[in-house]
Amino acid sequence: MKTNVSACTSVGSYFYPQICRIYMDMLSMYRAVSQMVSEGIVKEGPIAPKMPRIRGLRTVKKEILKLIDIFVQKADDLEMVNNNIVPPLLDAVLVDYNRNVPDARDAEVLNVMSTIISKLQGLMQDKIPIIMENVFECTLEMINKDFSEYPEHRVEFFKLLRAINLSCFPALLKLDNRQFKFVIDACLWASKHDNREVEAAGLNMCIELINNISDTDAQTAGAFFQQFFIPILQDIFFVLTDADHKAGQFFSSNV
Repeated sequence: MKTNVSACTSVGSYFYPQICRIYMDMLSMYRAVSQMVSEGIVKEGPIAPKMPRIRGLRTVKKEILKLIDIFVQKADDLEMVNNNIVPPLLDAVLVDYNRNVPDARDAEVLNVMSTIISKLQGLMQDKIPIIMENVFECTLEMINKDFSEYPEHRVEFFKLLRAINLSCFPALLKLDNRQFKFVIDACLWASKHDNREVEAAGLNMCIELINNISDTDAQTAGAFFQQFFIPILQDIFFVLTDADHKAGQFFSSNV
C-alpha cells in the first residue's frame, strides 16, 4: 500500500488506471480489517489499540484512506471522482465509522471527507446528509466530554464542519432544526478549545457561517439571527476576554 501511496503522490491524476484496478478490492480489505479491529477492541478492551496486531491493522486502514485522499487532491477530472470514487467510498467507510466502537474510529475518515468536499464542492451537495448522519453525532459524543480526549478526531471534525460550510453551505440549510443547532453549538464550542487549530476552526467557521447566512434570503437570515445571534455574540466575547484564548483575538479584526 505504501508503494501505491508513493506512486500516486508522484504521478497524481495519471494514477487513475491503477486505482481503478485495485479500488474495489482495497475497499473490501478496508471493511474486513475494520471489522477485525473493532472485534479486537471489544474483546481486549481499552488496551487493544496499543497492541501490535491492532496497530498494524489500523495502519492498513489509514494507508488506504491516505491513498484515496492523495488521489482526490491531485485529480483533475472531478466528475470521474464524483461518479466512480466517492459512492463506493461512502458505502465502505461511513456506516463502518458510525457502527464502530469509538476507539476503532479513524480520524482519517473525517480528513478524507473534508478533502473530497473541498475538492468537489457543489458536486457533494446531495451527499452531505449521509455524511452528517454517519459521522456528526457519533464523533461529537466522542469529544464533547472534555477539551482533550480524541485530539485527532477533534481537529478533523471541526475541519470537516468548516469544509461543509465553505463548499456546501446550502446543504446545511436543509438540516432539520435539531441538527442545525448542533452544528452551531459545535462551532461555538470549538472556539473555546485551548487547541489553537480547533479554536481557529471554530472562530473562522463562525464568521464564514454568518457571511453565508447574510447572503441568503431575508426570511432565512432573519430567523437565523433571531435565534443564534446573541448566543454567538456571548460566546465570542467569552473567547476574546479569556486569558487562555488570546489567539482568538484575531477574530475581532475580521468582524
